[in-house]
Amino acid sequence: YVEELAEKHKIGFINSLLVNKNTLDSFLQRKAKNPNYKFLGNSQNLDPKKIIMAGNLNKHWFAIMIDVSGEKPLVYCADALNWHQHHPHFFECAERVLKLLDPKFVLEQEGRITLRVPDQGNGVDCGPACTVFLKLFAENRLINNKDILADLKEFDYSPQRLVVANELLSSKARKLQN
Repeated sequence: YVEELAEKHKIGFINSLLVNKNTLDSFLQRKAKNPNYKFLGNSQNLDPKKIIMAGNLNKHWFAIMIDVSGEKPLVYCADALNWHQHHPHFFECAERVLKLLDPKFVLEQEGRITLRVPDQGNGVDCGPACTVFLKLFAENRLINNKDILADLKEFDYSPQRLVVANELLSSKARKLQN
């Protein structure tokens, strides 16, 4: 779904499972040989200024959203269990992506933004919650560095499962028609 969302909004998508030290070393070696080599591929529809990534830590899904359109990169992190103690790990993933985009990128402390989001309230809705956050970012619905959901104490993420299923089916149907 995340890849479909990125394609729909013409922004970057990275599989966080591929963002590790070996990937970074391999990319930097290829980039040294060919300065035009791109980590995100050569799609003409892609805007590498915004990138979405769904990550998983201990069977828990979280969202990382990267914006490099300004002077300094901004990285938004959101997880519906609000495991703030794990956010340094999430930001490390984002730093690896930034280095893949441009080895000169530096993620400063003020560029690390933890979004306040409603708690998922159970142990099963982290995936649907993650898709909500990524979609809000893709649709430019982050306001003043916070999610439009930030003021809600409760939010039911479960219906997002149907939203994702419907969007995937619609996308598949469109592709089959073409």
